[in-house]
Amino acid sequence: MRIVGIDPGISGAATLISSGGRSCIPSLICVDIPTTGCKADKDVDIDFRGFRDLLRDWKPDFLYFENVHAFIGQGVVAAGRLMRAVGVLEGIAACEVDECRFVTPKKWKDRFGLLHTDKNAARQMVMKLFPKSAHLFERVKDHNRADSALIATYGADRSDLINLKPAAELSRFFPQANC
Repeated sequence: MRIVGIDPGISGAATLISSGGRSCIPSLICVDIPTTGCKADKDVDIDFRGFRDLLRDWKPDFLYFENVHAFIGQGVVAAGRLMRAVGVLEGIAACEVDECRFVTPKKWKDRFGLLHTDKNAARQMVMKLFPKSAHLFERVKDHNRADSALIATYGADRSDLINLKPAAELSRFFPQANC
């Protein structure tokens, strides 16, 4: 089974978790969402074909999107860019994957005991859950990768690919995370 988790946005990430069954240790691949343009000129956009090709290569059975929305205090331009990026990613995914599901940040973060924590808590947890892939999450700016990995892990747990411990046990991975 192959499950993809998406932390959407121009600076988002995608993670593939795959396994041959419950007895196999799942493998994890994590990449940044493909983009085009120049960050210095603030002319960055989603690379449509790059994202499409990524999904075609990965051939996921299920795809879990973080269900994001604009929030109070966010600028109109920033909110518009985020929602446009989300729409593009969702549209491409709908064309390439039969099972696209949405999960709110509250649901997946609660599953891992990460509500009311800082962005580094997700990175710390992913590095403990997937120690062989910890190098993918070493930088502070890799929090989007960590979020996509936990969204994919949430989906894998929901799809019975893996069996996670209760959130209380998972939170022991990083006792300093609760702020």
